[in-house]
Amino acid sequence: MVDGRNNIGNKIILYRQNKYVENPEKYKEAVKQYRCTPEGKLTTERMWRKRRANKANVVEQYTIDEWNKMKNDSGGICSMCNKNVGINKITLDHIYPISKAEPGRIYTITDIQPICGGCNSRKNNKLEE
Repeated sequence: MVDGRNNIGNKIILYRQNKYVENPEKYKEAVKQYRCTPEGKLTTERMWRKRRANKANVVEQYTIDEWNKMKNDSGGICSMCNKNVGINKITLDHIYPISKAEPGRIYTITDIQPICGGCNSRKNNKLEE
């Protein structure tokens, strides 16, 4: 059964590669349009967070549903400056920065917080006081 799944995965990869080779501009445009959809934005965000965690050799053990619940529970209010910026403008902040994490650190839902982009930029890689 495992071989069957790998075979299907390989077929999908080959199909995408062939579509790209046949018409790269059309393929790039389709990817660009997908990334503008709500599902595409979530997928892209998840991909970049996973890449960053892998690069730092840390593990994120919370689901996108847990993060969305935390974001919705905040009501769009930044937990640092208490401004209402809206749920769509809230960003994910690691309380203990990934850049300072020891290899193998496991981040759970309690290790992140919903804050606005401005506070997240100001916080940078500092530890919360």
